[in-house]
Amino acid sequence: MAGGVLKNKKIIIGIIGAVIIGIAIVGTILFLSAYKIVHFVTVIHNNYIADKLVPLIVERYVATYPETVDKKVALKYGIVQQAEAADVT
Repeated sequence: MAGGVLKNKKIIIGIIGAVIIGIAIVGTILFLSAYKIVHFVTVIHNNYIADKLVPLIVERYVATYPETVDKKVALKYGIVQQAEAADVT
């Protein structure tokens, strides 16, 4: 009887260990997938923001408040007319 209980405990411990290892493996795979998806979305998001939105926002801001914008900032976003208008360095 005692031998059977010991064997059952080993089986239960083995099952629990296998479940923990399985959860760790699945968790790692999900984490890496999520990381790749987030990285992909972040790259697209950053490229979109850097290429489209930021120059537009800077251009509108510079057009509205040319005296407050540094010439280097305007030149960085390729807004040459406003950079010349905001010749405050």
